[in-house]
Amino acid sequence: MKEIGISIYPNVSPKNKIIEYLEKSAHFGFTQVFTSLLYINGNEFDIFKELLSIANKNEMKPIIDVSPEIFKELGIDLSNLRNCPKLDYFKKLGAWAIRLDNTFTGIEESLMTFNDSDLKIQLNISNINKHIDTIMYFKPNIKNLLGCHNFYPHKYTGLSRNFFKETTKIFKHYSIPTAAFISSNNAEECARGKEKEGVPTLESHRSKDIETQAKDLFKEGIDTVLISNCFPSETELKKVSKVNRNILELKADLNPDANSVEKEIIL
Repeated sequence: MKEIGISIYPNVSPKNKIIEYLEKSAHFGFTQVFTSLLYINGNEFDIFKELLSIANKNEMKPIIDVSPEIFKELGIDLSNLRNCPKLDYFKKLGAWAIRLDNTFTGIEESLMTFNDSDLKIQLNISNINKHIDTIMYFKPNIKNLLGCHNFYPHKYTGLSRNFFKETTKIFKHYSIPTAAFISSNNAEECARGKEKEGVPTLESHRSKDIETQAKDLFKEGIDTVLISNCFPSETELKKVSKVNRNILELKADLNPDANSVEKEIIL
């Protein structure tokens, strides 16, 4: 099933605005929430956990971006392969999935998919390239494996169409669900603060209408489309929620000079 989702950044945005955003987006049928542990410090952690709880209460699935440094801080030594499936900490935190910002050797990622918490393991499609073949060599639990592209806050840093299609195709070959990001033109907040140049996955999407971006990603076979920045307008949320996720629908302007026969054929 194809889904839509949002992103939240507790280290940047006020808690009350995020709660309002979660509830509003859930109302419009958004079912996934991307966020990151990479920039959470001190007392922000309690707020982070509270927001994940609210997301779950609204039947939204939280995905947490993590790095090797996060595992070290939590005392999870992945060099001991017995620790790789021990990821219940993230499930207790309220996560549905963790997104691995960096790669390991392949066997670690595979073992993580056999965790006892049914936690999904999301791989970074944009960075992983052929490493997915190594992971698949170690026979992961495929039903717990996901893929998601990066987003890119600065002009000219987003993915080219060709690279996007090539890397996505590898995940499709293994029947791994994919995700990618679109960007609101009314929002300016992302993980590292204010960004005014948009935060899409594809460079060609930068400054495009959000509905056009969503249609394009679904057309390219992406399974989940996530809004990367906060806070999109209600109009933008409605637009994305109404996009046909299975069939590409295009708008057409009728030539004002069309005669009655032509109009009958078209309409």
